[in-house]
Amino acid sequence: MRFRSTLIAALVALGLGAFLYFYEIEGEKKREEAREKAKKLFLFEEDEVRKIALVRDDTTHIVVERGKDGLWHIAEPIKTDADQDAVGRLLDTMRDATNERVVADSVLDLGKFGLEHPKVRVAIVLKDTTTDTLCIGDFSPTGSYVFARWAGRPQVFLSKRYVRTRLNQGLFDLRERRVLPFEREEARKLALKYDGKRFVLVGGGEEWELEEPVKLRADNSTVRSLLSRLRTERARKFVVEHTTEEDLRTYGLDRPSVEVTVWLGEERAQKTLKVGKREGRRYYAKDVSRDPVFMVDSSFVSYLKKDLMNLRDKHVVRFDRDQVDRIELAYGDSVVACEKDTASGDWYLKRPKEGKMKIWRANRILSDIKFLQAKEFLGKPEDLKPYGLDSPRIVAKLWHGEELLAKLSIGGHKDDKVYVLGEEVCLVDSTIVEDLSPSLEELLEEESEALSTK
Repeated sequence: MRFRSTLIAALVALGLGAFLYFYEIEGEKKREEAREKAKKLFLFEEDEVRKIALVRDDTTHIVVERGKDGLWHIAEPIKTDADQDAVGRLLDTMRDATNERVVADSVLDLGKFGLEHPKVRVAIVLKDTTTDTLCIGDFSPTGSYVFARWAGRPQVFLSKRYVRTRLNQGLFDLRERRVLPFEREEARKLALKYDGKRFVLVGGGEEWELEEPVKLRADNSTVRSLLSRLRTERARKFVVEHTTEEDLRTYGLDRPSVEVTVWLGEERAQKTLKVGKREGRRYYAKDVSRDPVFMVDSSFVSYLKKDLMNLRDKHVVRFDRDQVDRIELAYGDSVVACEKDTASGDWYLKRPKEGKMKIWRANRILSDIKFLQAKEFLGKPEDLKPYGLDSPRIVAKLWHGEELLAKLSIGGHKDDKVYVLGEEVCLVDSTIVEDLSPSLEELLEEESEALSTK
């Protein structure tokens, strides 16, 4: 009997616990979600939106429409492409906007709330309906909120300050301002012309090569950065919306000072940016595929003027470090030879003394050689004596079995640089001399260290 009473009490307690959980905890969550939803000024899904109408200070009327291509375009006051991210942020603001508190059920003087001539009015057209127009007025006395009302309704309420700040967007804010819109991953060819120079690069993704004026490996990071800057740089001011031949002459775009062309995708569609005359700290520019003339910062134009040294690969030698299983260094009267145990990944000194090497030191030598970059290239001269390379002070060789993967010779000094011979003669930072002439103490593990790793 006592057991039955205990069981009933336990079941009652369990039922009460379940009730409290689902009603008090889960129920409260749902009630809170319902309250938050009720406060929302706009309820929509982004893919339902077909048009946004925005009026600022009763004067500037902007209409943004979703095109058949699924992208946003500005329809009024001019027809042009929209900044997709800017329109997305506008919709996010509308979706997040809330009615925080009603401050007046009706008013005779809308002016005291800044709603007689609203700072911003906005409405959206959905698939099946059009929302009411939201009118935004002055900031509240505390500055934390803004007064708002629905057009044609008497009630005035408060919404958060950011609603006005983020909805108060002009044509310049919402239009496509990128100087040359394209997707970097689609780029297959790049041509750069300025001051009588012409550079042509071909490739894609992570690998690029110089095709003109000489055939060389390109500096991949420089090319990728150049393409990124091209596709993200913004116009600072729009000068002419519909360009005429006279405008091209006026702004120096008939004979551009800089011209960049990008070929995209397998079909090699072209995007070309022309840069014309300078005015103050800006230049006139034009995307050939679009009507407007705009202005760009002089720093951007300077950035575009890459020379051969900027664009070419500056690595002195190239090799796969994972393949290296033997290193030889000759410097002064010393010859250092070390080999890698491919099973364990450990390095061992073979000459002039045998012993286990500090693995980080072997890796450091490989890194110093692999990432060594030229400050200046001098070609492949027949006479190496002027560079101290006929009798180099250091010679480094990297092997895979009996295959020589890379050889680097270091010659004489020139100021704070030294001449080296890799694939050709070049100048590099003189720090490479110290990096590639280590003492035995720097190379060998101390006996205690070697024992601890066994």
